[in-house]
Amino acid sequence: METYFYNSHKYDDIMGLPHHVSASRPHMPRGDRAAQFSPFSALSGFGAAIRETGRQTDPRIGLTFMSVYKIKNIITIRYYFFIFPLCIFYCIF
Repeated sequence: METYFYNSHKYDDIMGLPHHVSASRPHMPRGDRAAQFSPFSALSGFGAAIRETGRQTDPRIGLTFMSVYKIKNIITIRYYFFIFPLCIFYCIF
């Protein structure tokens, strides 16, 4: 197995030193620091536009009894005139 960290004593001289705190600059708040390293948004506002478009939807239109009846009739007619004869033809031969 290849050793990637072959020189593990490279930073021994600075490992025990205390963390540097600037005397002239105030500490950056966590929110600002997180924003500094967050991914760049090339399309700023695009997510809000997508959410708004998704929110604006038309109300669902239900089928009336008559439209359901017509659809069932069309399906039944197509079955008996096209599918059923083929089933009989292929079952006989």
